[in-house]
Order: sequence, then C-alpha cells, then structure tokens
Amino acid sequence: MMKKLFPIILTSALIGTGCTQAHTAFSVGSIKDGVYINKTFNLKFEGTSHNFTYSTADQSNHDLSTKEAVALLKEGKTYTDMTCADAKTYNTINVTLQNATIIYPDANKNIDKIMDAACEKAKETFQQSAGKEVDVDKTIVKINGDKVPAFTLSATAGEQTFYSTYAFLVSGDYVATISTANLGENHAQEIYDLFTPANEKGKNNEKK
Repeated sequence: MMKKLFPIILTSALIGTGCTQAHTAFSVGSIKDGVYINKTFNLKFEGTSHNFTYSTADQSNHDLSTKEAVALLKEGKTYTDMTCADAKTYNTINVTLQNATIIYPDANKNIDKIMDAACEKAKETFQQSAGKEVDVDKTIVKINGDKVPAFTLSATAGEQTFYSTYAFLVSGDYVATISTANLGENHAQEIYDLFTPANEKGKNNEKK
C-alpha cells in the first residue's frame, strides 16, 4: 500500500516555512551538467553526483523562463523548480516556487502565519492520500548552515512508515518550498545537508 501512496504524495506541491532571504531579483533555477542552482534562494544541489535522477521537462514544468514562471505564479499557481529522486533509497526532493502575496494574502509574508496555513493544507492532502490519520511534527532543519523552521508529516501502513518534510525560504514576494520524502526512515536532514550555497558570498539569510 505504501509504495502505491509514495508517488502520489511525492508530487504534492505544498507551502511550508523558513528563513527570510536577503531580497534579490527573482529568477527560476537551472539544471546543467547534473547541478541544480537557484541564486534567488541561494540553493545549489549536485544531484547527479549524489545518485539522484532529475525529472524531465515532460514530467514537470521546470523548463519555463523566469518571465513565464512569474506570469504563472501571478495566477496563484505553483512552479516546480526542481524534482529529483533516488530510486534505490526512495528519497525524493522537490523545490517549488509560489507567490506568497497571492497564495496567502492575509499572512503578509509572515513566516509563522504561512507555516500554520501550510501545515493544515499539507496534513489534509497527505491524509487524503494515506487514507488515515497522520502525525505532524514541527521541527527545525538546517539548510546552508541556517536554521529553518519546518514540519514533518508521517503515516504508517503495515511495517512501512512514510515521511514528508517541508521547509521554506522567502525572498521578496516569493517562497521556495524544499520538501523531502522518505520511505522507512526520516532522512530529511541528511538530504538538506547535500545543499550548498549557490552564491559566492555563501549564506545570505536575513533573520526577521
């Protein structure tokens, strides 16, 4: 049962919480020579060298230009910036982008308010997919050395437990969800540790 649930839950694009980044001009990420980079959110991920396989353009909409993505986000939709998976370990990573001012107009880009609303949405979607109650654990993860508030959802079927963790970075009007999915054990922090700074100056988070 859990293997059937796995691909359903992996594709969920949900908003969570995180650090506020120093505001830079918004741009979508790129994948070249096995390396994913998004300078707006200071993210670099060498997926191929870590045995992850990136999804193709046919499987997600990550091939849009920044202009096209901005137009999509203004419609209140979600842009998939990067998706990859390690089939051997059942680990998956999703980076999705949203316009926070449109998705959560009442939150006024407040991280705590966004997190509360996001957690409820994620729990509802996860619960519908799993067909049972799920556990919610609000926690802290580290991305590029910064502490990032996050939450983990988990559900068990038989002897298998599925974990999905959501963390967020904010830059200007935009939010990036970095979500992980694991089967059997929660390896979220190990996966977040694989990210490195994309910008030369390294960390650029402003704590607010």
